[in-house]
Amino acid sequence: MKIQIEGLSKSFAKNGNGGDQEVLTDLSLEVRSGEFLSIAGPSGCGKSTLLEIVAGLQQPSRGRITIDGLPLEQSQCNRAIVFQQYGLFPWLSVSKNVEYGLKIRGISKKKRRQASEKYIHMVHLDGYEDYYPHELSGGMQQRVALARSLATEPDVLLLDEPFAALDVLTKEKCAQELLGIWQETKLTVLYVTHDVTEAVLLSDRIVVLGRPPKNIRSVLDVAIARPRTLAAKLGDQFRILEHQARTAINDEAIAGERCMA
Repeated sequence: MKIQIEGLSKSFAKNGNGGDQEVLTDLSLEVRSGEFLSIAGPSGCGKSTLLEIVAGLQQPSRGRITIDGLPLEQSQCNRAIVFQQYGLFPWLSVSKNVEYGLKIRGISKKKRRQASEKYIHMVHLDGYEDYYPHELSGGMQQRVALARSLATEPDVLLLDEPFAALDVLTKEKCAQELLGIWQETKLTVLYVTHDVTEAVLLSDRIVVLGRPPKNIRSVLDVAIARPRTLAAKLGDQFRILEHQARTAINDEAIAGERCMA
């Protein structure tokens, strides 16, 4: 296993109400090396929080995460995260944005340029190296953000709804490109999404999260042959898995509304 999450809990202080609000409770999950695992569920169920804990951006309240058998804080595993907001530097060109993470690591100018060229090509942005973010569409900006993460050559890629702000056609195109990149690199991917169709198309497994006290509501194995194209969405197996995932998410959303009523 690449990542092992054991008994993970995360609480936040309530604003002015006293006590804590628990978002994740005793969550345990294993992620295989080279697996594309999607995390789905209704808003507020802790998807992004889980991703940020794995990234090291938040600390858990309780529990343990190991990567390659080592505790998270001791692991040398290179993790990269891509958010829905592109986070590009507007004063830097595409190539300089992609090189940025390598520059702060002290990588030589020659190697930065080679990496930039490689990953700009991988996300199909050849010819846009000298463009600035404001000159690009949303989909192109997100591809630059993805190339910047890939340029650091991570072992684990964490994606938090990276295509949520894009129109349907651009989202489908970006999802297909991500699928091709994953098939080429065999990275371990944790992918947070609200889009059930996207999750089925991309994933080896889909973990549906709910609110505490039981965070993991269901785990769906996506046993659809690879390589996958958009044509896979027309198959019966795809539609069945899509229905199962959507039903699990909707049931949890309804249960959450009842709890708040």
